Amino acid sequence: MRLKKWVKILPTSIMIAAITGMLLLFFTQLFRLPEPFFSNQNLPFFFNTFMVIIITVLIIIMRAMLVERAVLKKLAFRDGITDLYNRHGLEQFWKTYRSKKSMAILYLDLDHFKEINDRFGHHVGDALLREVSVRLQQVESKKQRELFRLGGDEFVMILKNCDPIMAKRAATQILDKLTKPYAVEGYHVLITVSIGIRMCTARNAEHDMLVKEADAAMYVAKKQGKNGFFVFREGRSKLPKEKYGNINQAKS
Repeated sequence: MRLKKWVKILPTSIMIAAITGMLLLFFTQLFRLPEPFFSNQNLPFFFNTFMVIIITVLIIIMRAMLVERAVLKKLAFRDGITDLYNRHGLEQFWKTYRSKKSMAILYLDLDHFKEINDRFGHHVGDALLREVSVRLQQVESKKQRELFRLGGDEFVMILKNCDPIMAKRAATQILDKLTKPYAVEGYHVLITVSIGIRMCTARNAEHDMLVKEADAAMYVAKKQGKNGFFVFREGRSKLPKEKYGNINQAKS
């Protein structure tokens, strides 16, 4: 696939370089060249023209490589449907973010999303996910919020410098925004969402476990009737066996 890209880029690069080099040197030297035009005396002119073409080709190729690298890096950390950070982006966040202040992990799961996909088609489901991501980005300030799509209909929102009251307020905003009607691909769609909340700090060692515990709280919200939120409690909440097997180390 990458070879095909270079096959397309290279001829264009050479053509642009050739035109640039020839125009630059040809018109600046043309009227200074002694006769006959094709002679040993004029070899420096042709050599310089050739060098300009080569350098220009190399510059164009290097720029294309840098652009491709930037695109690949973005694809590695971004979700292809919503352009939100993906699971790898979440892992990168944990590696780079350091704060002793309290924060909240909100684990979101769209209720009955599979039924929407099955009824209207995956193109409608994808469009709906994009609309959901737009609405989620309207919750709290961009400076305070980090948003991720883990896959399927699961999202994670991390609220920095956040206390339990602020987390519950954000969850209420999410419920209000996401449950309003959607117009996607000519269809009117209604959804609800279940949210699990896990309070923590970025310095907690077990980041994966914190996300799983937020997921566990989301499962409780679903079992309580969906379209709501539940806060994970130390020593009283358990990870759902159907998803995490026998690692129930709930600390609620």
